[in-house]
Order: sequence, then C-alpha cells, then structure tokens
Amino acid sequence: MVHRIDTDYSQAFLLPPALEDWIEPTHPARFIREFVEALELEEMDIVWASGEKGRPAYSAQLLLKLWLYGYFERIRSSRKREKACRDHIGFVWLAGMHRPDHNTLNNFFRSNKKGIRNLFKKTVRVAVEADMVGFVLHAVDGTKIAARVANRGGWNKKKLLALLEKLDSKITELEKQLEEASACDTPDDALPKELGERQALRKKVRSALHRLEEKNKEHLHPSDEDACVMPCKEQNRNAFAYNGKAVADETCCIPVACEATCDCNDEQQLNAMLDKVQEQAGQNAKRTVADTGYATGCELARRSNRTRRCRFITPTHAPPKALRHKSLYGNLREHLGDVLRALAERKECRVKEGHLMPDHVHMMIAIPPKYAVSQVVGYIKGKSAIHIARVYGGRKRNFVGQHFWARGFFVSTLDLEPG
Repeated sequence: MVHRIDTDYSQAFLLPPALEDWIEPTHPARFIREFVEALELEEMDIVWASGEKGRPAYSAQLLLKLWLYGYFERIRSSRKREKACRDHIGFVWLAGMHRPDHNTLNNFFRSNKKGIRNLFKKTVRVAVEADMVGFVLHAVDGTKIAARVANRGGWNKKKLLALLEKLDSKITELEKQLEEASACDTPDDALPKELGERQALRKKVRSALHRLEEKNKEHLHPSDEDACVMPCKEQNRNAFAYNGKAVADETCCIPVACEATCDCNDEQQLNAMLDKVQEQAGQNAKRTVADTGYATGCELARRSNRTRRCRFITPTHAPPKALRHKSLYGNLREHLGDVLRALAERKECRVKEGHLMPDHVHMMIAIPPKYAVSQVVGYIKGKSAIHIARVYGGRKRNFVGQHFWARGFFVSTLDLEPG
C-alpha cells in the first residue's frame, strides 16, 4: 500500500527551526549577504538614518541586501519588494523575517543612488578577481528603455510654436473687438474672461518654449526632462525613453559595463562603452563585437589611434542558400575580380584577399575610417551589378528590376599589425 505524503498543518516543532536552515547552502541569497556584509558602506557613501518618527529604523545593510537581491530576481518595484518580503523565501531569509514597507525601501534608494551606482562597479571587480571574466570576447549592445511618463504630457516645439501663433492671432482679434466695444459703450475695467484665459495659456506656452530652448531639445516632458523621444519597442512607437547599453563578457555572460544615455542612436557610444569597461574592469577584451549601429568612421578611427592597431573590415557577401544562384562561372568569373578591385580603389579601399565562389564572394578589404562599411559594400554591389548588366546582359539603360546580388551581406572584423 502506497503512503501518500500530505501536509499536516497542526504539527508543532519541538525546537524552532534555525533561520540558516531555511535555504540551501548554494542559494544566491547567501552570496548577496556575504557580499554586502564584507563592504564598508560608509566609505561608499551608503548610509541610512530614518528621520521619520514612529518608523522602524532598519539598517543600511538590510535594505541594501533587499535591493540587490531584487535586481537579481528582476524585481524593481518597491511595492513588489515589500510583497516579496512576505512571500519570497529568499527575501524573507535576507530580511530576517522583517518586513520593510515600500516607502522605506524607496527612500533608501533615493538617498543612496550614487553609492549604489558605485557598488555595481565593485561587483565587476569581484567578478574579475573570481576569474568569472575572461577578457577574450566582449559584446556591446543596447535597447530603448521607456520612461515612466505619458506622451500626451510632453511638449513638442513645433506644435507649441503653431499653438502660440494661433493664440497671438486670437488675442489680437479679441483685443480689437474689445476696443470697438469700448468706443460704443461705457468702458469696463474688468478684462473679458476669454481674453484672460488665452493670455494665461500663452504665458504657459512661452514658458514651455523657453524650457525647450534652454535644454536645446525638440521634445521635453516636464516630469522627466532627461528623457528623449526615440523609437521604443516596448511601446511599439516613438516615446520618451532612454538608450540603455551594456557590455557583457563571454565567459559567464557577466555585464562588465552599463550606461543609460539620452542619445537616440549608438553612433558615438562605442568608445564611451569601451572606456567604461577599462575603468570598471581594469582592461578591455582582446576582441569586442558590436552591431553596425556603432560602426562609424570617427569612432573606429579614434579607437585605432588609441590602440595603434589597424582595423580591417571583412565583408563577406554570403546570401542565404535559398536565395543563391550559381552565376559566377566562365568569363564573368575571370572578369569580376578586376571589377571589384577597381571599384574598391574608387573608395580609397584595398582588397587584401578575395575568393570568388560559384554563388557568393569572400573579400578582405581595408576600409578607411571615414567610410562606413555599408557605404563601401553598397557601392561595390550596386556599381558591379550595373557593369555586369551592361557587359553580359546587353543592357545600356533602364536597370529597374534587374538584380544580380542578393540583399544584405555579412561583416566581421580582423585586427592586423601595421605594415
């Protein structure tokens, strides 16, 4: 007969269970506890002294443990942290069965933003010392983080100027009507209600435009003046947001640097993120990869000057197999290599090595930093396709609808010593 195990809620313990036995030795909450207790919080400007009478005076260590463990569990809300201190075993154990309310947790964070930011830098150093960061390959990428404000409350410079123009014309019209009425009737010192409302609105619009001029922005939200309007996937539209970026190490996927900026794109962010890695981790990886949004000529040139190494971009034209057609044969195969080299020289590039395959092309090209990779590859593909249509397709004009290369290309980087 099988004995079914069930819960006996009336069972009483002979001795109360120790708090240390509530979670297993490998639980992440134990690492959070040891890490925080090893810190000198006062040296890091992390202090907490509750000034409100009647509230429990929780220590800075306890509140910091809850904040760090909340980030580990992806719980960012103070109210959700308060709820987790009742329901989540990791939070219950770290809090020692205490239950700080959301106001206490939020006030602690607001008072120690700078110290907590410095603390994240220290976690990177701990990971480096524990050999969890290999410095072989780093990856840079980012995402748009929506600000907690609504678009309808934001200011648009173009719309405000149009509104101000309408208000000026309407106020001028009302003042004219008032003058005509005063000439016929007994003058009244009271200002008409409609005119007063429009003048007050005009004053607010001018104040908003002045704020926009001070910030040198086209859009501004009064509740979050640092946020900028940018494409945000979270809301599937343009919204007030921040551009968040991170650099992760390949070994344990640990972020070694992170930053949130107000720039709408990543064109000027590559060197800034690599410098932040140098500052926080002590060195950069042997190779860092990023998408084409970071690959601008100025950024690559600046990095090349710092490291005194040449940067070679390696475009490999390799369309998906479903789109490949084996067209590179015979005279075309012999002729195409010279065409590609000549087109590359027009853009001040050098083809260091190349391989013509039956359905795709491999090329190693040295591209000057002032050119983007997409510019050079697009130029070579477009001009070579027109040349092939003229020489081998019997066409002299009207190349609409004619395609030789498939869409897209694959790019990677290769570092070579000068000379």
